[in-house]
Amino acid sequence: MRGPAIWLWPVAAAVLAAWPVWRSVAPETPDIGSGWLRLELVLGAGLALLYGLWVCLRRRQLRGLEFPLWVIILAGGGAIIATRRGDAQGADLCVLMIAWTASTGIFAALALIQSIESGLAAGAVAPHRVSLLPPVPGLLAANVVAMVGITYLATRLPSSAAIMGVVSPGAILAWASLADTARSTLAARRVYFAHPGFLPDLAGRRSWRLLSPAILLGDRPKLTGLYPAEGVKPGDLAALAAALTMDDDSELGRAIQEFGVSHRIRLPILKTAHGMPAQAHHATLGDGAEIALCDQAAMLEGGFELGAFEEPIMLAKSLDRDVLAVVEHRPQRRVLGVLVFAIGSRPGAAAALQSLQAQEVDVRMSAPARDTRDEPALKSLQVPRAAKAEERADESVAVIRPGQADESGAMVVRFGPASPAQAMPAAHLVVAREDPRSLADLARFAADFRARVLIVTLLSNAPGWVLIAAAFGYLPVSPLLVTGVAVVGIVVAVATPQVLRLSPTLAKEVDEE
Repeated sequence: MRGPAIWLWPVAAAVLAAWPVWRSVAPETPDIGSGWLRLELVLGAGLALLYGLWVCLRRRQLRGLEFPLWVIILAGGGAIIATRRGDAQGADLCVLMIAWTASTGIFAALALIQSIESGLAAGAVAPHRVSLLPPVPGLLAANVVAMVGITYLATRLPSSAAIMGVVSPGAILAWASLADTARSTLAARRVYFAHPGFLPDLAGRRSWRLLSPAILLGDRPKLTGLYPAEGVKPGDLAALAAALTMDDDSELGRAIQEFGVSHRIRLPILKTAHGMPAQAHHATLGDGAEIALCDQAAMLEGGFELGAFEEPIMLAKSLDRDVLAVVEHRPQRRVLGVLVFAIGSRPGAAAALQSLQAQEVDVRMSAPARDTRDEPALKSLQVPRAAKAEERADESVAVIRPGQADESGAMVVRFGPASPAQAMPAAHLVVAREDPRSLADLARFAADFRARVLIVTLLSNAPGWVLIAAAFGYLPVSPLLVTGVAVVGIVVAVATPQVLRLSPTLAKEVDEE
């Protein structure tokens, strides 16, 4: 099963546990078979065998499977002892706990495996094994103590062994439900991970290193300035430039075309012109005017007077920005206008940096500028440079672009969409978007996730105190009580992580790239 279908496992557990509950509610419910042929014991043995096979098949992918397995084994032993003593209710309790534990254990494993596979499909690195238990300090030690207590109680209180087997089935589902909620919430924003443990790890690292200026800056120049001559409209200037670069696949040609598309500019009809400079884009308008698109050097060679355009051209050159001009050769020799291009920051880059700083995350640039055109944009964003000997790189987060690699041992976040071949080497988390705000949102989401791990774990275990009270005789023991507590634990474990979907972390609008 994959996707929402894996949530059928808790439903299946409820169905499997129905017979002992009905026997508790309605004593007249018949018991099919007797002794070792009781249907409930056969069912419990089948579920125990199913889970044992599952553990054998998945032991290389998952850790923590031994905890539910020991619970099943001890509950099965309790069922045998209770049957020999003629304690039908005790046997019902043991079979009931086997049903809950096996079903929820397999479901939790499926949810975690689904998280792994969705992350691998996006290019996230594969962990050796994913733990079935949440990364809560001391939880493993508590489980060892619980196993010792269960072993002791199984010899003294056979009818209560299953109650003590698991504090609540919700405790097994809590981590899987958290991982599944985070996976689906992030995947809707094209953010992926192959191990849910990467999220709390990310939240604990306060130093981020950007290994490419393209994380904050655009990949190519954009048309940022239009300076038309007197009597020429800005839209007409852009339309002429777009018409002249229809077949131009250069950076500046694509920038002009993108500007024309975004502003829905209507292009004039051009004819091929003869006798124009070879280095310029040239054509003839319908009225016979011959126009061309050229750079500053071509303008000077052609003898065009810069006039009012000299100041914007000099300013653009001082900022390492590219300049093109639309000129007219006939009927009169003049400059129709100047176009200025610049490498700009990605939308939301400044807001992303401010958000990360507000979260007390130190962001530094660990890569040189690609060329001189990057420097003004980086300076405007005020991104500090990372010093080589500042701090240990393996304690930081390295943000890379597709095709890059980081050998420092840091946690790697890949930023930007790419095919699986381009995405190598794999990263711990993948942000398959071009919006820097996704990085800040991911950091905030990881912090929310880390805070909720402990809360959800404690809440999902809380109903088990009722079972502990029943085991020591403070409450009447019945399959109905065990089922009610188990259902509450599962509801808490499954519903509480859904708060992550309501947290105002990730951008609500998914960009269209």
